[in-house]
Amino acid sequence: MRFAVCLSLAVIANAPARADVIPGMASGTSSDYFSLDSSPVHVDFTQAKSRWKVELNIPRKYIVFANIPRQNPRTPLPDNIATNHINIAFSDPDGEAWNEVVAKRAADLGIAPEFAAKQLRPQQYIVRLNVVTNPNRRAAHQAGIAMHERQRDRYQGLIHYKFISNDIYVGDESDDFESISCFGQLNPIYFCTYTIEISSDIVASASFLDFRLHGGRAYANKRANFLREVVCRFTDECKKSSVRLSRFIGDQKIRVCTKYELPSKEVAIGFSRNITPNMPIYNTRPEWFEEVKDLFWRLRIPSHFSTSRSFDRPDITVAEASGFFLYPQFVPSAPISARLRWELGASAPSEEPPPRECTEYMELSLEEMAERDIQIKLTAPVHRSSEYGSLSTPQQKCAGQTRVPERDFDVFIACKTDSGSVRFWGPDETYPRLSCPIFSSGSGNCTLAYERDGWPVWISFREVRKSDWRTILEGANAFLDKATISRDVIRIQAGRKL
Repeated sequence: MRFAVCLSLAVIANAPARADVIPGMASGTSSDYFSLDSSPVHVDFTQAKSRWKVELNIPRKYIVFANIPRQNPRTPLPDNIATNHINIAFSDPDGEAWNEVVAKRAADLGIAPEFAAKQLRPQQYIVRLNVVTNPNRRAAHQAGIAMHERQRDRYQGLIHYKFISNDIYVGDESDDFESISCFGQLNPIYFCTYTIEISSDIVASASFLDFRLHGGRAYANKRANFLREVVCRFTDECKKSSVRLSRFIGDQKIRVCTKYELPSKEVAIGFSRNITPNMPIYNTRPEWFEEVKDLFWRLRIPSHFSTSRSFDRPDITVAEASGFFLYPQFVPSAPISARLRWELGASAPSEEPPPRECTEYMELSLEEMAERDIQIKLTAPVHRSSEYGSLSTPQQKCAGQTRVPERDFDVFIACKTDSGSVRFWGPDETYPRLSCPIFSSGSGNCTLAYERDGWPVWISFREVRKSDWRTILEGANAFLDKATISRDVIRIQAGRKL
């Protein structure tokens, strides 16, 4: 048996570098590494702009990924590497290298490594180690979570957010983890992703079993604490600073300026002569494109709004112009959010917003900002026939789709589309086009689309706001009326004006 174990280890260890497949893990990139060698690799996490050194000495057999150039897939992992992140893998209960544990199990039972990995999956840890470059990283991480949909329920006391089909849980001062992200669907073999601070300079993003099915919050804390203990074997960073979580900032309200004068820029939305004619949609209607190719919508918008410019027509904004607004005030929200994040300590030192004279204040939290954020996007026209055509009622139009009457609201009836979203049909084509995610949890953004003189307008907002569509439409039109300098009228086939 001892000979079999040694033979198995030798066969796996001597596999060609280009076939660096780690049992029980998705792999296949040129930066994946497999080894059973215990010799140390010196990892320098020093960043180009950093003034400090962050170093680890990790046995080669633990490292399964390194973010370094590797032109030849046969090249082994160097003894010294400089990078911003690596992945390591190990196992319960002793923190042994995953590759070694799997190889031993495969040899002991005489089975393939992939089958051994399946048996050992409950004990597996896959850990991405990142260097911290933002001293306010922890608050910034919390601010990112607060951008998602806050849920009313808590799981064993943990604040709960929803992001599409994922559930996110936030740790507090008593926990060894900062946050946990899991699939909404429960499955005993699924992994969650755990954010765990190792030291003030190193943070881990770790994958192991879903805590909700394997012992709850206590299980998550036990494994997070063990993970930190294992990583700290490889670095002195843990001795330099203690880890102490802070109060969650996502729901903290502070007084922040919501209205002030902003610098602006003039843009002209139009068509790119070089790019647009090559797109199939414009080739199918050349006569229509000839009519509209020299038409413009000129606006004055805040300077921070996103625009996409054309190289062949530098005087225009080709693809789109977009910006975010605070509902229901319809004031630009990006400067408000930036100031709020800064006051809550969630921004990097270099991201301090410029001082501006304020005319209005309000108490807001980051999660309130996210819930009230509305995006308006303007694009070049797309040739489109009447969506109703000869079908005069939404019921007829919905006949080719799946009705979901439980999602009906206001004057709209709901149908599930082939793409998996829910399309809401108004009584006739004078109503805007509205679509929302298929998930009925209220998480995710809806999109309301319509035209102004033939120019597409797209408005995105949280699904919980869809009953406010009239107010949102009015606010968007009021902004566009004020921002518009001039707008050429584009002929639309069936006419669709609001």
